[in-house]
Amino acid sequence: MHRLRPDSPTWAAPSTGRAFLLLVVRQDGTTHWVAHDRQANMAARVHPEQVTGMTDGQGDGTEAVVRWIKETPDRDDISIAFAGVSVVPTAELDWLPEYRLVPQAGVMVTGHDLDP
Repeated sequence: MHRLRPDSPTWAAPSTGRAFLLLVVRQDGTTHWVAHDRQANMAARVHPEQVTGMTDGQGDGTEAVVRWIKETPDRDDISIAFAGVSVVPTAELDWLPEYRLVPQAGVMVTGHDLDP
């Protein structure tokens, strides 16, 4: 929590410019796009229209991987990172602590800290 406080020397404002783009596939089969700023330890959901720089090959391959993941029984939430893909900057992103949106970044052993 110390690094999330603006008065902390380790605090950094979240930025789409340095954020990694993730596609999160949840256990219930839902998917959502997330901008993950690892320096600020923050994440924000993004709309597919805000995703830029994805090649046709990345898009086609992603659909196949997501189908395979959804068919895998007894799995955890999974995030897929995209190289060279970014998020269109907008002031309207609702940045949250990363553990609320990014699988395996949780602070609870059970993983129940992810947003539903």
